[in-house]
Amino acid sequence: MVLGCVSLIVIDTLIYGFITWLPTFFAKAGLSVATSFGVKGAGKAGTTGALATAMNAILHALRPAGVAQLDMPASARRVWQALRAAEARG
Repeated sequence: MVLGCVSLIVIDTLIYGFITWLPTFFAKAGLSVATSFGVKGAGKAGTTGALATAMNAILHALRPAGVAQLDMPASARRVWQALRAAEARG
């Protein structure tokens, strides 16, 4: 099983330290100058998968009509154009 092999490699690497080429990261604590409160937002990270999910759902709905690709943004005009182009292709 590939996942099991990858897990063992990671565990071996963590235990024995075979990988020496990983970069070192340093974190510096401090206030952000971007806002008056001194904090930065990071709440949008959990919503990034929603864009791909919505586009996959739209494309899944349009596939029976012959639409094979639709780029973002999926506005009503672009969906309509994709449907018309698929209809013209036959």
